[in-house]
Amino acid sequence: MLTCCCDRPKTLPADFDYGDLKAVNIVNARTAQTVDFLEEVAATYAACLSVLREYNIDLVFVNTSSAEQAEEYLKRYEKIDPFPGKLVLDKEKESHRLFGFRYGIYRSLIPPIILGVPKYGVFGAIRGAILGWKNFNLAGSSWQQGGTAVLKRTDEGKVQVLYLKQEEHPADFAPVSDVLAACGVEESKIPQVSPSKELEKFLAKADKVKGKSTIEDPAAFVTAKMQGSKPVLFAKSYCKYCKATKKLLDGLGIEYDLHDLDLLGEPENGPVQKELSKISNITSTPQLFFGGKFVGDNGSLQKMKPDQVKAVLGS
Repeated sequence: MLTCCCDRPKTLPADFDYGDLKAVNIVNARTAQTVDFLEEVAATYAACLSVLREYNIDLVFVNTSSAEQAEEYLKRYEKIDPFPGKLVLDKEKESHRLFGFRYGIYRSLIPPIILGVPKYGVFGAIRGAILGWKNFNLAGSSWQQGGTAVLKRTDEGKVQVLYLKQEEHPADFAPVSDVLAACGVEESKIPQVSPSKELEKFLAKADKVKGKSTIEDPAAFVTAKMQGSKPVLFAKSYCKYCKATKKLLDGLGIEYDLHDLDLLGEPENGPVQKELSKISNITSTPQLFFGGKFVGDNGSLQKMKPDQVKAVLGS
């Protein structure tokens, strides 16, 4: 359990933990579903792995989405490259409050346009604003800015904050050189890396494996996912009908397991959808199941009264 401190804490309480804090850790507190931004940070530090290992520096990425979505994200990432650190869950955003990370719609939309045009061009600035607007499609919240902290366990068992960067807006990342310097890396050994170029390299690799599903046995995957006690929603992260179904279920307070097929590398009308259609007799998404039986798509769910939806899902 994290304990909230002041806006810029110098020492964290002894019960603060992101798993096993052995030495110095870098925390990039950001939702795992803001894929472009997370991948840019991850790809940048991946280019520094030799230095991180030499200085015994652990990378920790804080994820505010669900464990299920984090697992699926990692599968998609690691199909392209090994993930350069550990991804930990903080659904309540306690670490964001602990470090005083910023929050606000204005920060997510306006600064990327104003500051992005001279640096990234009109297209890049618009892209940043669009990513900021995707709040309704994220498991966390894109209105919540992240940041980077360099932490070190003291001899007394507490965690000392050696460096803290609170992001003012999306992509306001801490310079890698500053972070590594705070970790004690000699200036001559700090790699000269460009986040945008490292992201381009990563996306180039992603294009080569696009359409290759992370699911080896679609039939076994579908069967396994339907064996849980919760409703199961098979969807796509960009689909407006899927978003509407997610909003409906979230609004009713119904807990469900979500599988965004596109984040698993599934192509359009891929093997998993074909397996689902054998049960549902439809080929589109979203598809909601409960107890191994097809409940409905977005259209049929929207026509139901709230009590009907809850009843059919055992809530």
